Amino acid sequence: MSLQPFRLVQPLTRILHNTLLQRIGEVEHSFSSNDLDALYTYAYMDQAAHAEMCEAFIRHFAAVHQRGDVVLSSDNLLFPLRWARRGINAIQHFPNTNDALEKAKRETEKAVVRDVLRLSTDDLSSKDVTQLWSFTLQLSHWDFVEELLRHFPLKQTVDMQDDDEYRELVLWVCQCTHSSASGEGGVSVLPSAERVPHARRFLTDVFGIEAAVAKCRKTVAEAAASSSTAHGDIATEVRRLDDREMSTFVCAALATTLRKRCGVTADFPFSEAEWGQLFGVSPSLSSASPSAQGGGEGSLSSSGASLRFATGGHSLPAWCRRLLYVYDVAVPLYVRASLEPPLTSDLQRLYQRGDVHMAGFFFLIILPYMCHANPEVDLRERMRHHHNRVMEHMFWTVSPATTGRRGKWTAKALTGGVKAHADAPTSSSSAASFFVSVDTAVSVLLAEVSLMDEGEPLVPAHVPAIEAMLRIVLNFLHPRMHVAPRHVDGETRAQPPLSLWGEWSPMQSSYLAVVLSRLMKATSPSRSSSSSSAAGSYPVLDGLVAQGLEMLRRLLDVRVLQERGTAFMLTALLTSCEDAVDALGGAVYEEQLRAIVLEHAMHGFSRNGLMAIAQAALRKSNGESEDKKERTLEFVRQLDTAQLRLPQRHWT
Repeated sequence: MSLQPFRLVQPLTRILHNTLLQRIGEVEHSFSSNDLDALYTYAYMDQAAHAEMCEAFIRHFAAVHQRGDVVLSSDNLLFPLRWARRGINAIQHFPNTNDALEKAKRETEKAVVRDVLRLSTDDLSSKDVTQLWSFTLQLSHWDFVEELLRHFPLKQTVDMQDDDEYRELVLWVCQCTHSSASGEGGVSVLPSAERVPHARRFLTDVFGIEAAVAKCRKTVAEAAASSSTAHGDIATEVRRLDDREMSTFVCAALATTLRKRCGVTADFPFSEAEWGQLFGVSPSLSSASPSAQGGGEGSLSSSGASLRFATGGHSLPAWCRRLLYVYDVAVPLYVRASLEPPLTSDLQRLYQRGDVHMAGFFFLIILPYMCHANPEVDLRERMRHHHNRVMEHMFWTVSPATTGRRGKWTAKALTGGVKAHADAPTSSSSAASFFVSVDTAVSVLLAEVSLMDEGEPLVPAHVPAIEAMLRIVLNFLHPRMHVAPRHVDGETRAQPPLSLWGEWSPMQSSYLAVVLSRLMKATSPSRSSSSSSAAGSYPVLDGLVAQGLEMLRRLLDVRVLQERGTAFMLTALLTSCEDAVDALGGAVYEEQLRAIVLEHAMHGFSRNGLMAIAQAALRKSNGESEDKKERTLEFVRQLDTAQLRLPQRHWT
């Protein structure tokens, strides 16, 4: 709910709560995709009565089970099989505030399992079996898994799955994050060392490790052979190449899971020589860049050592999980190099076509968490490598001899300029001459500043692309903001026109503030760890940053924040925009932002968000006057009190 305006959080919570209770109470009703979306949204509402919702689910299932009906079609279940995985996952994302709520969540999951067990085992289709597997792999308690395995012939179907189905099952197993103790009854809090990952149990007890490795090896070999020669129409060729790339990713994911979850450190299923026979000569990291291949989202050429085609990742978090698989120590360098081009192609596609708000949430919230949770992989360094490759492709021509080292864009700039929107003047910046949308520009700018080394100055070769993208954003905003001022209650306010909000989200204003703040820090010699950057080194960039700040004075005006602000926006401003906040109004503006946080602490903020704001305030108070430090301490005390009124959440 951190993305919803403050004024909508409580009404939306009440509406969703009552609507879901009504849907659950309808005896013949089955949840639709829209119902599941609503349940997911409800799961993340921190002021909702989640325990009451669990009780409603339990009562519904108890009434159904009392009738003892056998269900011939899963469409008659509350969660049809095609939605069952999503339904149980939404309930699992309810808060973890106390033992009572944890027990209610477990009982709800148990009731959903018992409801699925009413489904007849006769005439199960291949699609039904796949959906049952999907549901089973999502369960958080192993005794529930065992119930399903006893009732449905799932174990017997493992060897009957075709290559696509088996590959999907293995990937689901690798992504399984749950762990539990065998035969646990009720809610037990066990030390993590005593809990066994479900992924290990599935691979050892259900699939068989040797069988899974052999099947994945066979799938990769067959997919590589099928795509080695062109035969068929373009759609068929694309499918073959996609199968090849996905098969190799699943093979890497399996090797990583065996090492991390099962303690198996066996050799990778393919030796370097075998890999070279399947995919051509042994690849090298220096050639594993899409910019060296000249393809946009992947070339259809199937020759050569490295894979070329994008693998179809749907979101930045999913892409990042794949990155963790590929860069695990269980995956050899020769395999890793082959998988780098499709990873880069996917990242470029996500920048260009992905949702800008998902990009903002990923770079500001999810990526720091994933870096902290995976210390064995330098995730920021690895992602920076692929980000640089995307930028090379979007803005530069790269020589095949380019080393591709982090932070070095040793490329020759193209003549021309970024093609901005039709209603904006064309930039003279040297960059690739193709259309870049404002959402893409914001996403890439967020990536650029989020992946910078803390305290380091800008790399000079990055600056032309940064300037080009800033121009796109500013050229988009300028004509839309320079209209007649708004008149409210007889008062002329310097607020943006209402028409702007149909094309520009207030959330994007906070993303722009993060970008400008970090650019200010990177170009300031007093704030960087290197003396090589001098004030005024980038006059064009400094001018663009100044223009952006001038626009933000209206876009992030306190009255705008009261009317359209969100918890995410205020969290970003008070934790990631110190330089921008100082430029927009200094201590007075910061006090106004803090007052808004206290006023709306129950309107979308999470415990972690309030904690981050408190920590940022304490850090900034070092060196301040005693009077201001005391005000900061009082602000932090009020945040601590507010945190206690919000539910706890355990992220996995």
